[in-house]
Amino acid sequence: MLVGSLLMFYIVQGAPNTNITYRGCNGGTYSSNDPYADSVAYVLADMATVTPNHANDNYYTASPYPTAAAYGHAPCNPALSFSDCGICVSAAKA
Repeated sequence: MLVGSLLMFYIVQGAPNTNITYRGCNGGTYSSNDPYADSVAYVLADMATVTPNHANDNYYTASPYPTAAAYGHAPCNPALSFSDCGICVSAAKA
């Protein structure tokens, strides 16, 4: 009886599955010294930081640079923890 009671409180944990299910980007290219590179870097960093803490786990953002604008959308499954959402979005950023 004691063993059965102890097993009831066993919690299973594992590493989150960070396999990317979808990442959509335009096919254009740009160099690292292009102003658009700064916009993309801003959007990716913003999504990785804000999405896990966003109320609906469905975050849209845009770069603040009007001459080379970039836009981003990062959805997380509401069933994920904030931590797992952050890991997932950071993995997609890489």
